[in-house]
Amino acid sequence: MLGYICVTCDRQYVRLELMRRHVRCHTGERPFTCGVCQRSFSQLHHLTIHKPSHSGERPYPCLICDKTFASSSSLKRHTRMHPGEKPFSCKICARQFIHSNSLTVHMHTHTKELSSFSNSVSCTPDNTAQITDWNTIIHIKRHVRCHTGERPFTCDACQRTFSQLHHLTVHKRIHSGERPYPCRTCTITFADSFSLKMHVRTHTGERPHSCTVCSKQFIHPCNLKEHMRTHSGERPLTCVIRDRSFAYHASLRTHMLCHSDQLSYCCNVCGRMFRFASGLRIHMLVHTGERPYTIMQRLL
Repeated sequence: MLGYICVTCDRQYVRLELMRRHVRCHTGERPFTCGVCQRSFSQLHHLTIHKPSHSGERPYPCLICDKTFASSSSLKRHTRMHPGEKPFSCKICARQFIHSNSLTVHMHTHTKELSSFSNSVSCTPDNTAQITDWNTIIHIKRHVRCHTGERPFTCDACQRTFSQLHHLTVHKRIHSGERPYPCRTCTITFADSFSLKMHVRTHTGERPHSCTVCSKQFIHPCNLKEHMRTHSGERPLTCVIRDRSFAYHASLRTHMLCHSDQLSYCCNVCGRMFRFASGLRIHMLVHTGERPYTIMQRLL
């Protein structure tokens, strides 16, 4: 918990001064007054931005065109018009806007749809989700896509589609190389916060997902899901070429190499290529001279 809490809305702040600034939005207090027109402001920063409107001072020039601006924030909003940057996205329809106030106005177009949709929808397509407490159309539409297969968000670089805007945002980092989530223990960085969270458990030893049959524990919920197939015998992953099924994604990927001419594993001594990692490991014994197998193992 942070040190200072607003008694009106329970919002928390690290410093007392930050909380005092915030409280003015509830009290309506405007202690900073312009000496020219007597207009008052709740924040000193707002008064500082206002003052050039009397002096005519516009110290922030656009480096692309000849326009000048009274504040850095005005210049920043203007600059987005040149490269076509639109950083504000609607979470419902993914439409993008240059200015935050344009997005605010746009959101009103969804208001009627929200009131009629959120009050009537109870999702029951798969008999596993009895949803009656949805309070926004955003959550409803996100969930319904898992049943309809709708994928409205498309990557401009590779045309891959996604059901959620967040998934597209994370995917784009594959093309940009951006990995904004660093591990504080080692030097590895990640493209999304969830991958970082899973990685941190390799340092802490935390394994919160337990098998209800054998009590084996796992870092990732997907690892537990695949492990459960060792008990159930389920093999839901099918080869599209041959009539074979597999319990694990890794097993299916390895099998698919049988149908491919791709040689992904290279010997760093002689350059010979191999289809499987196991083939490369056996080949390396030629260079190392290692003889790890007994005669009995060879016969077996």
